[in-house]
Amino acid sequence: WHNVPVEYWTYPDSVSAAKLGFARTPDAIDVFSRKTGVPYPWAKYAQSVAPDFVFGGMESVTATTQSDNGILHPAWADPQYNADGLVSHELSHQWFGDLLTTRDWSHAWLNEGMATFMEQIYREESRGVDEATWDRLGAEQQTISADRRNRRPIVYNKYVNDPIEVFFSGHIYPKGATVLQMLRHQLGDSVFWSAIHHYTISHMYANVVTADLEDAFEQTTGRNFKRFFDQWVYGAGFPVFRVSSRYDAATGRLALHADEIQPRDSLTGYFDADVDVEALTDAAPVRGTMQVRDGKGDLTLPMPSAPRAIEWNKGSWILAITDFPRSTAMLDYQLTRGDDVASRSEAIRLLQMRRGDEAAAHAIARDAEIDRFWAVRAQSLQALTAFSAD
Repeated sequence: WHNVPVEYWTYPDSVSAAKLGFARTPDAIDVFSRKTGVPYPWAKYAQSVAPDFVFGGMESVTATTQSDNGILHPAWADPQYNADGLVSHELSHQWFGDLLTTRDWSHAWLNEGMATFMEQIYREESRGVDEATWDRLGAEQQTISADRRNRRPIVYNKYVNDPIEVFFSGHIYPKGATVLQMLRHQLGDSVFWSAIHHYTISHMYANVVTADLEDAFEQTTGRNFKRFFDQWVYGAGFPVFRVSSRYDAATGRLALHADEIQPRDSLTGYFDADVDVEALTDAAPVRGTMQVRDGKGDLTLPMPSAPRAIEWNKGSWILAITDFPRSTAMLDYQLTRGDDVASRSEAIRLLQMRRGDEAAAHAIARDAEIDRFWAVRAQSLQALTAFSAD
């Protein structure tokens, strides 16, 4: 890559498989150098495979060890099975983990949350928005599951025997990435990556804590991010929204109201949230953003015609759980006309709960045949089992 040697080390009988597994490494180096604005910072990059390796991969400066069964696979298995996620995750540590190293274990998300985020970014660059969205939705669900098991902040240093205990709970990798995705969506790509660039060049070859990242966003944007970091990084949990809607045909207006109903305690309070909303009509989609503050929010949208579907948290950019009653017909329309993976995935999940509803079953069965994205088709096929069980 740009005269930087990129090496792959493997067993003599696995050269072809290693070339296939590691093949996109130079492209990933290029993407990360471009996104961060910091070219790959070392004299070389080498990857080696090892049997029975204790982790999927482990980076060191200029060299990463990978589990052989995470890299080596036959050509016929590609692209359904590929090593891009593992390769890109470990590569990103050459910046976040090696060039910048967390000062202590409580800030480990600056290494691992960032690497998981960069893995998602590479998936978006190399395989498209749909693939990246599916990856991002999976991280959100992992985060919600982790919170149900053990509610704790991202910045956390309590362990019994070994600091590795704070790593794999679901709060460091997927939640760290999810928080970064929320910042990216809130700021837009240009401003977000400018802040990451500022963070990176300001702390090269040094140790970092979470406050350094917060400062980088504040210095880049001129905004105060204390509330955001207090809620999402130093606090725990996420908002649980109860949403209602009412369409007034006489005035042609759609009114939405939201309440936050999550249990609150010393770690979890109300969350400031700017929630994207989209109402689908026969004429055109109508979009707006509801500001939820102190646990409540309202939004009124002028409509060209009655809404056929209403999408709350459009794109699923805010980590949350939502209770928003909508008819089967509305969810069917959302499944048919939703223009992103998150919209259609939500429709399937909610329709799946309506066992005994023939219209819901037909909508899911249709999507299993026609959806343009493989993972949503697979989700629809799996959802059909809820109806066949009856």
